Amino acid sequence: DMETVISGSECASCAGARKDRQRVVTNPASVSPEVHRHPYSEAPALYSFNVPRYFSVQLRAREFAKQNGKQLSWCHATDVPLHPGDRDLSTETLDKKRVGWLLRHDQQTCNLTSLLPLAVGMPTRLTDSVDRGRALYRGRRGVIYGWTLQPETMPQEVDGEWLLDKLPLCIYLHFPGVEWRIGKLPPGVYPLTKRSRTWKVNKYTGIETRRTGFLLIPDFGSTAHMIQ
Repeated sequence: DMETVISGSECASCAGARKDRQRVVTNPASVSPEVHRHPYSEAPALYSFNVPRYFSVQLRAREFAKQNGKQLSWCHATDVPLHPGDRDLSTETLDKKRVGWLLRHDQQTCNLTSLLPLAVGMPTRLTDSVDRGRALYRGRRGVIYGWTLQPETMPQEVDGEWLLDKLPLCIYLHFPGVEWRIGKLPPGVYPLTKRSRTWKVNKYTGIETRRTGFLLIPDFGSTAHMIQ
């Protein structure tokens, strides 16, 4: 491979300089323990495609909660099919379809995240603009301050994590370094409410569904294209 070719044709001085400048991990076993601690543990990873980025974000959210001793909760977007063929399906068959739709990443579902992990202090990123007057544009970073559940929510505990059967009424996000405040909330805390949008389940047939969820995702990963 290229590494073998380079190492066999360069002097010791050049090899040492190249090693000092290396920024891509080629051997996970040689990674320093410091990489698993702050600030590296919270730094977003870069991917070429959205599918691995989306699943990595979920895994790292779980790891964040464990490392920081935070309770982790999960909520999911709700989809209402608009196609008559889907509406006529049995409840069991339609639920299977909905589960499949929850595997889609936010770039496929009008920026409404399918599965959203919640933990106090977790770094997050807005997937679309929510308040231009307060400069809360797409990509704005913040941390989860807390959330308010619907009164009829029935959480279910699975392996120490909570699964919410209903979306929260709102998720409170803290954006550091700002002076504005809303009502009695602390400075920089914004009550993010759920949104509804129509997205194409199948871009070839044009079949659509109406999704309700949050324009939010944990800030643990991004595509190289978006970072650029």
